[in-house]
Amino acid sequence: MKADRLKRRPTSIDLLFGSLLVAVLCNVILNIPVGIGTVSTGMLWMLGAIDFRGIIFLWLLLMLFRLATSLHVASRMLFISLSMLISATNYIKISYLQIPLLPSDIEFLGEMDLFVQLVNPWLLVFAVAALVSAVSAGFLADLRLFKTAKPDGREVKKTTAIRILATICLVSIGLASLKFHSVNNPLRYAVESTGKGWAAWSQIDNAGINGFIAATLYNMPTTGMRIPEGYSEKRMRELVDEYGKDAMLSAADKSNEEWNIVLILSESVGEIRHVPNISLSSNPFPNLDQLTEENWGGTLLADQYGSGTSNMEFQVLTGGSTGFFAPGVSSAYQSYLADLTEAPSLSGWLKTIDYRVIGMLPDERGRYKRPMVYEAMGFDEFESLDRFRYDKKIERNTFVADSEVFAGVLESIESTSGPLLANVLTMQNHVPINDWYQEPIKVSGEVDELTGKRIGMWSRGLEYSDQALKEFLDELETLNEPTAVIYYGDHFPGIMSKEFLNKHDPLTFRTTPVLLWSNRENDSEPQVFSRISASTLVPHLYQMLGLELPPYYEFLLRIEREVGTVLREGVYTNRGELLRFEDLNSAQQKLLNDYQLIQYDFSLGQRFALDELWYKWQPMAPAS
Repeated sequence: MKADRLKRRPTSIDLLFGSLLVAVLCNVILNIPVGIGTVSTGMLWMLGAIDFRGIIFLWLLLMLFRLATSLHVASRMLFISLSMLISATNYIKISYLQIPLLPSDIEFLGEMDLFVQLVNPWLLVFAVAALVSAVSAGFLADLRLFKTAKPDGREVKKTTAIRILATICLVSIGLASLKFHSVNNPLRYAVESTGKGWAAWSQIDNAGINGFIAATLYNMPTTGMRIPEGYSEKRMRELVDEYGKDAMLSAADKSNEEWNIVLILSESVGEIRHVPNISLSSNPFPNLDQLTEENWGGTLLADQYGSGTSNMEFQVLTGGSTGFFAPGVSSAYQSYLADLTEAPSLSGWLKTIDYRVIGMLPDERGRYKRPMVYEAMGFDEFESLDRFRYDKKIERNTFVADSEVFAGVLESIESTSGPLLANVLTMQNHVPINDWYQEPIKVSGEVDELTGKRIGMWSRGLEYSDQALKEFLDELETLNEPTAVIYYGDHFPGIMSKEFLNKHDPLTFRTTPVLLWSNRENDSEPQVFSRISASTLVPHLYQMLGLELPPYYEFLLRIEREVGTVLREGVYTNRGELLRFEDLNSAQQKLLNDYQLIQYDFSLGQRFALDELWYKWQPMAPAS
């Protein structure tokens, strides 16, 4: 009567096809945010929702999890509940930043303040409670339906063997997922064997084309850059001979010591006036326009729409390009710079000639691993929100006003006896763009009501930033110390509806303003930039100030003149064309290959050419 002592077991049909139905459902749930929260055209997200790779991956995981735990109902409830929670979180991130969840986002779990600003915390509590309740109900159902009463020895051995084998398979899949980009990874081979290509230039498109699961695997941690073909000490010596100079600069060029340099990354400042067929009731940049006419300035091309702050900062400080990142790398800071003990950069160079180097950010300290990155780059100090003494806000805005950040910069300049490099990031215009201001700028034209309202509120914030910049530069004019400023926007905020975005050229929403300014007269004529790279801003500043450029900076300017702005998806040329890398002529491709070799050598390579192309590298004392 052994059968009487056993409660009903799941059949093979239930294990196979029941799990398959749940996997299909979970895959659809996970891909919904790409369809309703992004700028993807048409039904692109459905490609991911029905992508069989994601379905098979979830199916295998669910079957193996059921076999390993014998929790047949609870497993299904867990997968469905987790899919819904991940999907909701993904939708929130996409709605505000226009970039899907990435594996690296797990690092932000300890910094929930911004998430709480975006979502009512009670909703989060409810979601977690619902997940726990659903899994608990499934567990109780398992106890009632599938528990074995007094199994015999053979049954125990069989069940144990199945559990061990299923667990080994789960661990193997997990390790293959974590090391997705490793050589000869069978999981990667299986995923890529379908013929679908990766959309490395846009993780939104990547998720739409390949599905959430495959896109997540693509973004698993990997080396920051792949070793370029031909990289060797001999090849780097050849590049030194081709692009270098007989006389080395850096420490020998004492003229640099006289200048304070302030780099201002202005959060979510984009050139909204370049969007066709809309009008603003007032100009949000009257002062910036006047300053640009009298100095060097114009527009940049941001790394992406809606986010990418750390990558713009990376380009300015290092001269590197995101176009050379390895597949799956979304942020240089998180992917590899934070793991280096030394990271060649503008800050590292100026540190060798006795500059004081500081970073300022009125936000949480740990985002994008900045403390570790800044230490590797030679920063002396990093002042984040917990140390900010200037923290006033404008009207109902919850972020620190730009004017307060600039007050802190002025104090740092005045308290520094020698030259100062200040790398400054603002937060005033960060998302969410809520009803911060009583009188938003009015927006008219071909724009939907919600997007128009958001643009109007954001534009009023831009106007406040514009006024704060003017007042800051007016203060710098009174200083006796020569001081130069690079002011640039990092990206548009992700506040536009997908219908509105789809009407326009995507590069329109990656165009941000830039200004190069100094409080001393110089002989150079004002120059106008058109969608240049952030990588060339410091070289241009040195040109404007009449300072001698290291060979590396001259090489970056040559890339700009002869190739264009290097992006992930290709090159934006001086003729206003976006070309694929393979469509460049042979001379341009050679320059691009040399650029990649130099960037790799300076970051993850052996730094064979650093001393002679940029500055004399030497171990730095630990940052305070």
